[in-house]
Amino acid sequence: MSERINSSPSFGAAVRLCRLRPRLAACLLGLRQRLRCHAQRRLLAEMDARMQRDIGADPGAVWRETHQWWWQL
Repeated sequence: MSERINSSPSFGAAVRLCRLRPRLAACLLGLRQRLRCHAQRRLLAEMDARMQRDIGADPGAVWRETHQWWWQL
């Protein structure tokens, strides 16, 4: 008697994977947005006071913005 080897995922697992994919994509897009925001904050922090004044940024607002964690929007 030959034994049947089922290496493919079950139908239930495939359905769960299809449901997970949009959530995973949304999480990755959110992560990408947070990392872009973090990169912009780093650029803002690297500007000197004159450049910050040129773009109309308040020093207090710049400090608050640049001292947020990377995951905060």
